[in-house]
Amino acid sequence: MNAPRIRPTVLSLPAYEPGRSLQKVREETGTSSLVKLASNESLWGPSPQALAAAQAALSECHLYPEVRFEPLQAALAKAHGLSSDQILVGNGADDLLRVIATACLEPGSTAIHLAPSFSYYRTAIVLAHGEPVAAPLTADGAPDLEAVLDRVTPATRLIFLCSPNNPTGNIVRRPAWDAFLDRLPPEVLVVVDQAYAEFCLDSAHPSLVREIRAGRPVVMVRTLSKAYGLAGLRIGWLAAPSALVQVFERVRDPFAVNLVAQRAAVAAVEDQAWLQRVLAETTLGRERLREALVARGLAVYPSEANFLLVEVPDDARAVAQAMERQGVIVRPASSFGLPRHIRVTVGPTWAQDRFLEALDTVLANRPGRD
Repeated sequence: MNAPRIRPTVLSLPAYEPGRSLQKVREETGTSSLVKLASNESLWGPSPQALAAAQAALSECHLYPEVRFEPLQAALAKAHGLSSDQILVGNGADDLLRVIATACLEPGSTAIHLAPSFSYYRTAIVLAHGEPVAAPLTADGAPDLEAVLDRVTPATRLIFLCSPNNPTGNIVRRPAWDAFLDRLPPEVLVVVDQAYAEFCLDSAHPSLVREIRAGRPVVMVRTLSKAYGLAGLRIGWLAAPSALVQVFERVRDPFAVNLVAQRAAVAAVEDQAWLQRVLAETTLGRERLREALVARGLAVYPSEANFLLVEVPDDARAVAQAMERQGVIVRPASSFGLPRHIRVTVGPTWAQDRFLEALDTVLANRPGRD
């Protein structure tokens, strides 16, 4: 039998490399006491109200979910000063990135993405038959908006930005953002992935609400996976001018968000007290961990996210493997093109202490050390 014909561009795509799972590391190392700091999940977990709502929804799991779940759109709109018709919910932020690319790209069109950054931007572009064009970061790990503008051509349809950027953690700031948007051709759509925006304390970080209300060609993509602790339920959402939302709805899968996730998400968004506790403890922990790493002589990128990118003296994968033997899972940034950096999620104090103890042991036992 002849082999099926697969698009060469699809075959050229690397498979997504996730953070290592607890189960996989447990099987390989035999270590039962593990802490996972590789995927920027919330170690505080979701709101108890969200868990209760998810449990209650299980009795209805024989029913299809709502295609447009108005209570969730209304809750998100209220929390962010938008209207419900400016909100679209999807099966995680990745789903919505694909929806946007599918709606906007075609053969011969190009889309700009950052590098190093989240790998799925490039994947979404290729799957939508567009040509990906990479733009670099600044030296301190922020999106380089001047470099992005330099790559805009008449074929450019989309720009994917990430702020705070993954894996570096640095952000776009309002003065540079305003200048960038003013110089951009109006037919180019800017998509800003703000998966980690809740953790940002810098008031210069653009919320994008003003632009969306004004009908500018801007899309804000968010998630409930990080600060809200619902990574396993896959809830992403975007905000855009209502006319764009109507276009994206034509591309989205009909039942993109499952019923349990919908109900849990509403409860999570409404429990702002839980969210604020998680944010306060995360941002305090981020500074504590940064200071501890700098005190050890390690270079750390400026971060407004719930993770830190750290330069290590050896190959990142080797360091990560050695850390796993100490019971701590971190993310080597090799898949981002940074072979001497690891990314570590900011967790509660006990998790930070576990990480620092493991890191000290690994660095002290480096080959060639006296």
